[in-house]
Amino acid sequence: MRITIAGLICLCVAQAASAAELPPPPVLAPAPIPVQQPSRYLQQGLFFEFGARYWYSSGHFSKDIFGVDQVSGLLSRLTYNGLTGHAAELFGSAKQIDGWFVNWNAGLGKIPNGTLTDEDFPPFAAVPFSSTTSSQGEGSLGYATLDVGYNFINSNTWTVGGFAGFNFFRESVNALGCVQTAGNPDICALSIPAGVVITERADWWSARLGISADWIPFNRFKLSGNAAWVPFTRLEAIDTHTLRFDR
Repeated sequence: MRITIAGLICLCVAQAASAAELPPPPVLAPAPIPVQQPSRYLQQGLFFEFGARYWYSSGHFSKDIFGVDQVSGLLSRLTYNGLTGHAAELFGSAKQIDGWFVNWNAGLGKIPNGTLTDEDFPPFAAVPFSSTTSSQGEGSLGYATLDVGYNFINSNTWTVGGFAGFNFFRESVNALGCVQTAGNPDICALSIPAGVVITERADWWSARLGISADWIPFNRFKLSGNAAWVPFTRLEAIDTHTLRFDR
């Protein structure tokens, strides 16, 4: 027992002497402070983006036709329901370090199906009341948008800006065949099984004012959002009845 105690005391003394002879520990340099790298908004003076996407849409289109003086009453109503569209779109942007940007998109597509209900009202258009149905086929759509703006808020990873722009949208549909469903003996009393009986084209011209925001938390990932107000829009709609002499 004593030998064990003595051995422990000697060991401790030797360790203490060895520690006293060692040089003082080196002074460590402070750890580097991580610096966030600036985003590509600050790394580049001008850069471009380009992409493509597919859109699926559904909706309906309706138009009322009144007398020439707009007082003679409702003549006819065309209602297209169940219109589904498929479109391919190209989009892109050009942006500067000082905040100016241009955004654009353009798309083309098809409207393969849907149904038309064509109503003619007495006493101005038809006596008695007429209502016919037709299938819709071979429709199409196209659109383009151009926005020019300036980012008034900028940071390393996000920007917010205002823009002004213009949008054009065209939708064309075709009524195929004709079946009388209200009992009028003069309009499609004998069903027309096939062939284009009505074509409809609607062109929308719109001005846009809005806000655009981008967030890039890290490279190769971006979230974008746009909100637009339409202060002015114009519609030009033309329909052609191929079975009528006056069209």
